[in-house]
Amino acid sequence: MPSTRAPRKLKRTFSLSAEALDCLERIRKEQRLPSASAALDQLIRAKQLDDENKRISASIANYYDSIGHFVFAD
Repeated sequence: MPSTRAPRKLKRTFSLSAEALDCLERIRKEQRLPSASAALDQLIRAKQLDDENKRISASIANYYDSIGHFVFAD
């Protein structure tokens, strides 16, 4: 049976403002995450997902804009 291991995490050190740390701690508590690091990781994944959704939406809009009125004409 294959093992299901969590993705390997890399250790980094960041200096954050007190406000940013307060925000991470609030997110950690609200979402019942184990650490501020987990909260930061979740924020980054959410931003990546949002960026990908915007990219896809822009691609779809560009496609429909490129085909113009020809498809929608009666």
